[in-house]
Amino acid sequence: MTFNLTETLKTTIKNLKDKFLTKKYLIILLLITALASGAGFWGYLGVNYYQARLAEQEARQQAARELLASLGEQSPADEHQKLSMDEIITLYKPRFKALENVALKSLEDLFNEAMEDYLTRKERGTLDRMRLANEYLQKGQRLEKTVDIAFETLLEEMKAELNSNNHAPDKTHRIKEEIKELYKEAKNEKKQELFRRVREELDS
Repeated sequence: MTFNLTETLKTTIKNLKDKFLTKKYLIILLLITALASGAGFWGYLGVNYYQARLAEQEARQQAARELLASLGEQSPADEHQKLSMDEIITLYKPRFKALENVALKSLEDLFNEAMEDYLTRKERGTLDRMRLANEYLQKGQRLEKTVDIAFETLLEEMKAELNSNNHAPDKTHRIKEEIKELYKEAKNEKKQELFRRVREELDS
């Protein structure tokens, strides 16, 4: 029997190559499977996050609806009588004022709750200022967003009333933007006042 070194070498190389390729393809297959699973995992997280966002938005919308309902009914306008801009704004003033009063009371209640919580945790020796601040900042942001939605809803109702009385769209838009700007200014002033009060309470 003749020993053929060349053929043996070729066979050995082929076997090694086949094993290497098999291992290589196996690794690639595993990577593809892992990536596919990972994509499914991140997709699952993405869907969960999206659903959580929708649920949070719906909760805010519901809170805003309840807030508006608590303000009482809007005084009905005479549908046969055309109202001036000033008359329509005057018609909506009580509800805007009621919304402001509810918002300020809720904010004051939240402030007092935060101060009581601060003192309680301080006495117990469990105070973590950063954690406490984050908790009440989140509560404050939720309250702000709820009031924002209620305010925007009320503002849109007033705008619709202006439009239904055939007032010029550009004037209606300008009035809406001016009221929004006043609202933002009032919010910023209230925030600055609250931050000042918090500093005074913590320094005392």
